Formats: sequence, C-alpha cells, structure tokens
Amino acid sequence: FGTAVFMPARGGERELKIDMVEQAFHVLRPGGALVVWSSYETDPFFPTLLKKVFGRVHEQRTDPDAVLWAPRVGDRPRRRHEMTFQARVLGGPPCRFTSRPGVFSYGRFDEGARALVETAELRPGDRALDLGCGCGVAGVFAAQQCGPEGRVVFVDSNVRAAALAEHNARANGVASFGVIASSTAAGLEERSFDVVLANPPYYADHGVAQLFVEKARVLLKPDGRFFLVTKQPNPV
Repeated sequence: FGTAVFMPARGGERELKIDMVEQAFHVLRPGGALVVWSSYETDPFFPTLLKKVFGRVHEQRTDPDAVLWAPRVGDRPRRRHEMTFQARVLGGPPCRFTSRPGVFSYGRFDEGARALVETAELRPGDRALDLGCGCGVAGVFAAQQCGPEGRVVFVDSNVRAAALAEHNARANGVASFGVIASSTAAGLEERSFDVVLANPPYYADHGVAQLFVEKARVLLKPDGRFFLVTKQPNPV
C-alpha cells in the first residue's frame, strides 16, 4: 500500500494501537505513509510511537484535533505486537496459537475455552461450528477430534479474529475448514452442523449469548449438540 489511514477510537486498548501502527509499517511499500487522526490536540501517545516505529513523524495540530503522518523510509523491519502460546487438551498433540491485541484471549488459553473443548462431545467426521471463534482455539482442538473426514467452520464478528483463526487453523494442520467474518453467522446453511461450540462474551447483558443460542438452534442438524460456556448457569 502507498498510504494507510488510522482513526483510533478515543481511549481503547494501548496494545491494540501499537499493533495497528506496527502492522501498518509492514504493509506499506517504501515511501508509503501512515496517516493518524487523533482526537487530542496535544496527543501524548502517537508521536512517540510513530517515531519509534517509522523513524520520523510530522504533525499538524488544530484545536481540538491533531493529524500525524509518518513515511516508511528504507527497510527497517519491526516485530509485530503479537503473542503466541502453546496448549494441548485431552492428551492430544500440542498446538501453537498466534494472538493479537483486540481479539479475545490475547496471549493465553482461556479457561472457559479449555472447559468447552474438554467437555464437548465430538465424533470423527463431525461438522463443527466454532461460533465467536476468537483466534480459533476451540475450533482447532475440535478439528483434532473430528479428524480428517470432519470439517470446522470458524465465525466471528471481529475481522482480526477471523484472520487469526484462519492463520491458526492452517498453522496447526486443520484438514478442512472455513472462516466467516459476520456478526450474524449469515450465509451458513440451516441444519448443517453436528456440533456448535460457543464461548460468548458476557458484558452488561446476555445479548450475545442469546444470539448464539438462537443461531445454534437454527444451524444444528436434528439431534445436533450445542455446548456453551457461561459463568452464570442460572441467570435471573
């Protein structure tokens, strides 16, 4: 790319912002530039970060905002702000996962995901759905049990999560899989899955969990199995 534009939200995750700037450096061709809009006239964060990654930074400040841009000069590769972790379940072979800021379970194997894959009933040849897949941990371990005749589909509303799930599925040798970036699991055939796995986020309400339950009911074959992680098994 010749130009990349980054408009970060006010606040947000520090690690995610660093990762986005570092990745911009990787995708820009020499001479290309990253343009950052900041909602702070005297931004304390981005000028230092851009100088560290790109070597130089230009600024245009106008009350109450600031625009910063940095050209990619030369080829000074920078390590992406990402973490890897290794895990294994049920005595199977270990798998190695890449994770990045802004995606669920950054840098670790979530205990809810571990409980999910250790509890779920998966059979050779099953067609399984990892709903709200994050970086794809549950789906990759499900694939171990479904075997080469099975298939796993990863779905997440976060495009970064979907990309990581695809990367991790390939890196761990998943034989047959699909990846969909969607907030509604659109495009999946009704009654086409033997198993649905879900580890939804629980915020102020159970809206996402409710969506997952409703979608699972539609997507499962007759006598299909649904496994859901919850910290509140008896919500009011």
